[in-house]
Amino acid sequence: MRVCLVGRFENQSDEGFKNVFNQIYKRLKSHCDIYPVNISNSINKVREIRAFGPDIIHQIAGPSPLAFPMLKFLVDVCKDKPISVMSALHSAHVNNSTYRMSVKYSAKIFSPDIMLAQSENSRAVFRNGIKVYFLPNGVDVDKFKPVSDSKKLDLRNKYGIDKDSFVVLHIGHLIRVRNLEILSKIQGNGCQVLIIGSPHAKADKNVVKTLTSRGCIIWQKYFENIEEIYQLADCYVFPVKKGHTLLMPLSVLEAMACNLPVISVNFNGLTHFFEPSDGLFLVQNDSDILRIVKEIKKGEIKVKTREKVLPYSWETVVCKLWRIYNEVLQK
Repeated sequence: MRVCLVGRFENQSDEGFKNVFNQIYKRLKSHCDIYPVNISNSINKVREIRAFGPDIIHQIAGPSPLAFPMLKFLVDVCKDKPISVMSALHSAHVNNSTYRMSVKYSAKIFSPDIMLAQSENSRAVFRNGIKVYFLPNGVDVDKFKPVSDSKKLDLRNKYGIDKDSFVVLHIGHLIRVRNLEILSKIQGNGCQVLIIGSPHAKADKNVVKTLTSRGCIIWQKYFENIEEIYQLADCYVFPVKKGHTLLMPLSVLEAMACNLPVISVNFNGLTHFFEPSDGLFLVQNDSDILRIVKEIKKGEIKVKTREKVLPYSWETVVCKLWRIYNEVLQK
């Protein structure tokens, strides 16, 4: 089998789409011949894609309305028409009504053979005339794992974090639409909010000012060993509103793999695959976040978030993707 994988990728996987692409590519290449193409340069790679002769062209995307004609173009330039596969990772095509209609129309006109969805709402956008499979995002459960209390203290000492504070962590872009200001209301009274921002995305100065003025710690840089930041924390909060992030936020899965209690907005991708219990809280409003942080801080909640996420290791997810590829080729 020969697969052309199209998406965004770089060595530093600190952004959702890049991370998903890199994780799938790294594991898929042991199953088949694979040719990676950066979506920003895909037009210039037409000759190479044609020469590669893929059986499948799989585009990892939001998707935007433009993603569908792009995928169809890449399929049409190949001598033997390959199967077209489109991943739908971002919540905008589910939660933004205007955007949803434009995506739905584009998918209908430039229909891929297969859509990979992460929620029932996402499947409903594409199901008319298109075969839809469910494929979750994954997590590296060997890299992201819990550590002992002594190791946790060592990590706090390494990064200069107070050993007695209740550390509430968030990882993601420092922009206004992500609703990060709510984190400033958590800061204080024994809670230390720690926020890791990507160095590749420009931070909103007003958001940063609001957070730091209340005492929140912000580090905007790339961490090679980002798992250590999860491991020194006591709780993970993901307050981003629907429509502004992935359907299955990767940082939520990584925090769960480290067995942290997790509070997240109830994204369709999370509610489709996870039952909220045992330290996983999927909420609808900001007041729920503030209330649940206080409950977790009491230390009376039994946390089993790692058990919940273990079935979604990247190895398992890519094996499922491989089975989907084989199924559609056999048909």
